[in-house]
Order: sequence, then C-alpha cells, then structure tokens
Amino acid sequence: MIHQRILAGLALALLTLAPAAQAQYGRNDEVTCESQDGRTRECRTPFRNPVVSETISSAPCIEGRTWGNAGGGRIWVTDGCRARFVDGRGGWQPQPPMGGQGTVRCESQDGRTRECAVPRGARMEIARQLSDTRCVEGRNWGVRGGSLWVTDGCRAEFVVAGGYGQGGGYGSGRDITCESNDRRDNSCSWNARWGRPQLLEQLSDDSCREGYTWGYDSRAGRIWVTRGCRGRFGS
Repeated sequence: MIHQRILAGLALALLTLAPAAQAQYGRNDEVTCESQDGRTRECRTPFRNPVVSETISSAPCIEGRTWGNAGGGRIWVTDGCRARFVDGRGGWQPQPPMGGQGTVRCESQDGRTRECAVPRGARMEIARQLSDTRCVEGRNWGVRGGSLWVTDGCRAEFVVAGGYGQGGGYGSGRDITCESNDRRDNSCSWNARWGRPQLLEQLSDDSCREGYTWGYDSRAGRIWVTRGCRGRFGS
C-alpha cells in the first residue's frame, strides 16, 4: 500500500513538472521565464550560467534585482520581468546582426529598458549611435554580467572594447561617433590599440577643432568633445 502511494506521488509530480518544462524550452535550448502579475517564479534550464538574450516585458530585467541564477540549473524572475535566457558559459556571443560582424545592436524603444546578451565580463563600447537621444554609459546604457542594458531611448550598435578572443569578429570597426549634445561636455571610450584618433567626419554645424572642441586623453583612453562638436573619429 505504501509502495503504491509513493508511485502515485511520483507520477503526480512528473505530471506537474513536465508541462512547465516543455513550455519553457525554445530553439537552441533557449528558455523563456516570465513573472506574471509581478509574482516571483522559478524556471528550470539545461544550463547553469544563464544570460538574458531578449527582454520581452515592458518591466526591466536586471540581474540581481528582477532576475537571478538560483543555482542547480534554475533561474528566478520577479516584478514583471519576462525574458528569454541562453547559456552564457564560455562567453556566449549573439549572432551578428546586419550592422556588421561582431556588432551587438541594442535599442530602447519608447523609452523602455531592454537587455541584450553580450560576452560575460567583456567591456563594451559604442560603435555607432542610432538614436537622437545621446547614449551615455552609466546613465542610459551599461553592462551587468552577461547583459548589456539600454533605457530612456538609447539605441546603438556596440562592440567589445579591444576585441574578444582571437578571430571572434568583435572590435573590427575602428571608428566611433562622439557627440556634444546641447553643447555639453562628453567623452567616449577609445581603444588605445587603434592608435591616436583622428576626426574622420564632422557631423555638427558647430566646429570640431582638435584641442579646442575635441581632444584625446591617452591616459584615460577617451575622446572628449564639447561646445556642440559631434564627429566620427577613427584611426
């Protein structure tokens, strides 16, 4: 009798778990996990190092705040975060979009926060800004773990600063756009391996003059612009 009860209990548990697991898995072992009505939920994964491949909710998915790794092949989501997750082991690299090989395109539509998967631990930089809204690192874009986040209308194409591994295709572009919007001071990361930057194209009506409205701080590895200068810089 006890043996029959144990078997019945195991069968019920399997029936309870199986539909949820089947509903989560997508292409290439991609897992969708959703916090409905703001409630916390755990989802099983076939991997142990999850990263967000796409946020599908209007609520932000921020690692450590609205989602996290529960260990043992499980992730949790809360506060309305709904996202697709993939294996970040070994530095997962998204498929290069049409913007160029190794370019990660991440866009905040309608001011909403979005996360895009990038190689874990990589330092990212803007290759090309796509939005009228200025993308400022730490203000409306940044990197947390294996996710790059954008918000408040920032839309841009990003590359790994200094490249990523050998022959990975990242960091192949050698030019960036740096803009002084509303004539405010701004600075943009520059890869010192590319050599000293030069102004390739002036994008603003305001003059871009080296040493006056733009320059290069070699110690910080950054280009600075001011007084309305907007330009494309390269080596």
